[in-house]
Amino acid sequence: MASGTVVLSVLLVDTQHTDALFLDQGVHFALGQPALSATIPKMKSGLLVSLVLYGIACCLPALTFRKSGTPDDIMLGLRALAVGWSGVFAGVLGWYANPLYFLGLAFTLMRKPVPAAIACLLAVAAACTVFNDLGRELPGDEGGVTKTAIVRVLPAFYVWVASFLVLPVAAFLQRAK
Repeated sequence: MASGTVVLSVLLVDTQHTDALFLDQGVHFALGQPALSATIPKMKSGLLVSLVLYGIACCLPALTFRKSGTPDDIMLGLRALAVGWSGVFAGVLGWYANPLYFLGLAFTLMRKPVPAAIACLLAVAAACTVFNDLGRELPGDEGGVTKTAIVRVLPAFYVWVASFLVLPVAAFLQRAK
């Protein structure tokens, strides 16, 4: 590719022409600007960082479970996101940080940083309840025949919580602009 070309999704934009303005998925990209500021508007970069961290957390190992008589099971973040809601039946409430995070995301998009910060701090508090569940015996199946326990939190947990902490910062930065 030529040095004056920026790839946006499937749209090739020649940055040598400065008189055009393109709209790609609701974000305006003015040609002739530096590539980073053209692809990531400054006021949305904090939101993007938070969402990227959340996505990375889905790809990393999140928890280690120990079942009696079997080797330890490592749960990826995406699996935890998919089945974590059912933890409420065993008193495991950490998954419920997710709706609070998305509430904070909505408040951030509405430019309401204080409610966004409150929602995200509540999300962090809900997420940290996982530490109360470490080592506690949990039902391993719906019949209560097998037992399992969370024995370790893994990197996905910390990246997940980091995505919650970045969002209020993004909300306040967005308000300042």
